[in-house]
Amino acid sequence: MIASARLVELFCAVAEAGSFTAAARELGVTQGAVSRGVKALEESLGVTLFRRTTRAVELTDAGAVYFAQCRFALHVLEEAERSLSAEQAEPAGLVRLSVPPTLGHTVVLPALAELAALHPLITLEVNVSNQNVDLVADRFDLAIRMGPLQDSTHRLRRLSDASIGVFASPRYLADHGAPTSLDALSAHRCVTFVRPSTGRPLPWIFRGEGGEPVEVAPPDTLRCSGDALGALTLARAGAGLVQSFHFLVRDDLDSGALTEVLAPFGGRTTPFSLLQPAQPGSLAARVVADFLVARCSAAPSAA
Repeated sequence: MIASARLVELFCAVAEAGSFTAAARELGVTQGAVSRGVKALEESLGVTLFRRTTRAVELTDAGAVYFAQCRFALHVLEEAERSLSAEQAEPAGLVRLSVPPTLGHTVVLPALAELAALHPLITLEVNVSNQNVDLVADRFDLAIRMGPLQDSTHRLRRLSDASIGVFASPRYLADHGAPTSLDALSAHRCVTFVRPSTGRPLPWIFRGEGGEPVEVAPPDTLRCSGDALGALTLARAGAGLVQSFHFLVRDDLDSGALTEVLAPFGGRTTPFSLLQPAQPGSLAARVVADFLVARCSAAPSAA
């Protein structure tokens, strides 16, 4: 049975906002209407789409797969409607986008090459940096951010949830062995990334024995700032353990350049989200935003 478009819209709004309340506000309906719609969709599909806790609403594995497919389908429909509208002008003009290096180099920039071919009248200016730009003050149309966001002044659209692991080179493991517990990290050399907003190394995130998130401050033998990809370069050279996204090291794992350690404590993810002004921007900016949401959700960045 094909779910109604309205139920799919409610489901996607909750998934993008990460909250029933925020989704209701975005759609201009009551929270109860959103909850009933999502429940009806789950009953129709026969699966649970969300894990609901007192602090957050998270997609289940089945929900994440369904969400990616729904968003891509909605993007295709929106593009079809635009192409059929005689009054719709070709999107054109400058669109300024800020992206972090991690998702930027692996997913966003390759996708923008396709977008440029589809919409040759759009001029894209991409800022690749870990610095969080101000959309208004810095005159950006769109920005991609990593991590949980609490921002009521902009529209937030979830792109993906990227899984995290700890990795090391064969050379390092041959010299120092592999840690088998979180406590064992204190005896290892670790390569950390310095958070630009605080100037302090990012803590490493793990899953505890009960499934709860656990933060660990590893001994930061070497620190990288400005570009998280530099930490991976150091790890490949045998400098120490590094925590990073699986999508960044997929080729390294396949080739044997890196090996995952502490896998039983893995399973944590970090979200990537797209920020847009609360008010609709130019047609070109909206086209770029919809394209990024569709492509990033369909990309294998969470595995």
